[in-house]
Amino acid sequence: GNNVNIEEQITEEAANHGTDNPDNDVSEPSLAVLVSEEHRSRGTPTDPRQPSAAPFGTTSSAKTLTISNIGGADLEVYDVSLGGTNASSFAIDSETCTAAKIEAGSDCSVNLSFSPTTTGVRSAELKVMSDASNTPSLTVGVEGTGITATAPVEPGTGAGSENPGTTVLQAQTASQSVALPARIKRKGVTVIVPANPATNAGQAISTKVKVSPKRSPKGVMTAKVLRKKNGKVSIRTYGYKKLRVKVTLSAPALTGYFAYSAQADYYKGKRR
Repeated sequence: GNNVNIEEQITEEAANHGTDNPDNDVSEPSLAVLVSEEHRSRGTPTDPRQPSAAPFGTTSSAKTLTISNIGGADLEVYDVSLGGTNASSFAIDSETCTAAKIEAGSDCSVNLSFSPTTTGVRSAELKVMSDASNTPSLTVGVEGTGITATAPVEPGTGAGSENPGTTVLQAQTASQSVALPARIKRKGVTVIVPANPATNAGQAISTKVKVSPKRSPKGVMTAKVLRKKNGKVSIRTYGYKKLRVKVTLSAPALTGYFAYSAQADYYKGKRR
């Protein structure tokens, strides 16, 4: 089932700020999203391409987008986030853009995955905030399609049975107690998931928490993730107003069940 990649769809803004932009000041950082000729030829910003497909309840393999500094000075990327209509169906698995400044002529990468919870086309926007002279705020569209999975066929259970039976895969869900918070305190401790989080299939839920920025402009720590051996995860915040927090919950697939995945993004304490 996990055989599908996300297709990226360049917006007008991104397309108009490519490597051949004559207005780029070589003494300033300048940003571009690099895509292959195959992707360029399959559609335009105003002509959406046929998106990829994945069985709902599963997670696709990662799709890598490359962000390049085509200017003549170091580029600082402040934030990389997902927004748009179906942002919760996509996840940033990893990125190398906000860890350090990107030297002129160098690039960084963003790895995206797609986890549809229903059938049909799902779309979102990858937003990149930086000090680039040409596009300080750049948006790249991403799309995917959730489809109905084909159930695997297993042998019939009766002795000498000639007719195979079928196994219907179920979606894994988290218990109500694992519901992610609606808000994160600006200053103090907020519980992200309680002790012993598990799915309806008895699978332990893994919790990933990413904070951005890790330190304020004055160099003060913005937040600290607190983990206990029983699986309880909390976050201690120190009052930084513009803190972004991304929480991703996951559990692997097992016989009879799809993999479980859920995600929430927070900005200024509010769930988006």
